[in-house]
Amino acid sequence: MVTKNDVAILFAGAAVTGAIKGGEELYFILHPEADNKFPYLTTLNPLPRLDDWIVLAFPAVITAVGHGMKNDKVRLFGLGGLMFQGANFIRIIVARSGLMAAHKLGTRSLTNFTVPIMPIKEI
Repeated sequence: MVTKNDVAILFAGAAVTGAIKGGEELYFILHPEADNKFPYLTTLNPLPRLDDWIVLAFPAVITAVGHGMKNDKVRLFGLGGLMFQGANFIRIIVARSGLMAAHKLGTRSLTNFTVPIMPIKEI
């Protein structure tokens, strides 16, 4: 059973991971010369850049340490971070896949084309 304390620990893990992610994104924005230099290296499309993998490693290690120590609070803290960065990974992969599909269709975004839909009475 999940308690209010467990939810607070999950949230704290997600908040810390979000702060780490926000900090590295802020550095990237303030230093555009860092593009295509470590850790802002591209990986295979549509996978995220290397910096996103590094941010994912922090809560993964914390979760593993908490599991090894049999400490539920440390494990939950890491799981909160994994939930945050896992959702971020899905967002990045979906966005990049959409851009790749749009590029193959010859448009710059997926909002510039329509898909024919059968009228309801024909279904």
